[in-house]
Amino acid sequence: MTRPIRVPANRRPPVLRSDQQLLTFADLEHWPAMTLRARSNLHARRIALADGVIRSAGLGHYLAVTKRIDRNLEIRALGRFGTAETQSIRQWQATLKQPSRCLPAPKNAKAYCHALGIAKSELRMSQLPQLQPTHLRFAGWDRYARALWLTEKAALAWQRMRIAARHCGIELQAISGFRSYAYQHVIFVRKRKRGQSLREILRVNTAPGFSEHHTGRALDIGCPDEPPAEISFENTRAFEWLCTNARRFGFSLSYPKGNPFGIDYEPWHWCWHEAHADRPSEGFP
Repeated sequence: MTRPIRVPANRRPPVLRSDQQLLTFADLEHWPAMTLRARSNLHARRIALADGVIRSAGLGHYLAVTKRIDRNLEIRALGRFGTAETQSIRQWQATLKQPSRCLPAPKNAKAYCHALGIAKSELRMSQLPQLQPTHLRFAGWDRYARALWLTEKAALAWQRMRIAARHCGIELQAISGFRSYAYQHVIFVRKRKRGQSLREILRVNTAPGFSEHHTGRALDIGCPDEPPAEISFENTRAFEWLCTNARRFGFSLSYPKGNPFGIDYEPWHWCWHEAHADRPSEGFP
């Protein structure tokens, strides 16, 4: 057993309203400023005084800070913008006036797979492109004191499920929630640089554009004293509880043993489905 992960008092996350949002675009993300830590003294003061931070969706580079003044959104760059960044930020500003929607996954999936050299034949027919929402809700903090982002309904279901499990003496921890198309692409690039083949990576990571994490409905779940994303999670009381109760809250195990997707067994990966959440969680808060 590994030691439980404890967040030092001076690094514990701030209180954040449940209505705080993460806004996503193809290449950019707009985060509430208080969910991110400054990476340099130069940026620290600007982020501390800002409402939000615009950063690249893949590598997470901070590009600008935003401040709402009356009805206007003021944007201040944290460095020099290139032509691509300027165009992306203008497009992102236009999306602020639009209702919540989803990004065009098929188009983005094709572009990312082509860039990685993933042939269509390497994707199982049962794997479908996953839509990435433009608006995600704050769903609490994960094991590492990082903001957890999910769709509004999935966030509510996760919070209710955690409370119900806690009443049964089970502590559920989120390991990972929403991941963008761009970040999934970065995962592949980093693993390729470490010498892993595409076939090896595709056994444990779905191709960009195809991961359930893009939807804001999928969660990697763990528990204290247990390493993240390991098969040993199936031997815990937390996993046993999830197998018995998760469906009541709309969650189901995505990659059981012998799944048709060609993905290794993942007892930690659970996804919320509205069709599974029609009935209220009987007997639970």
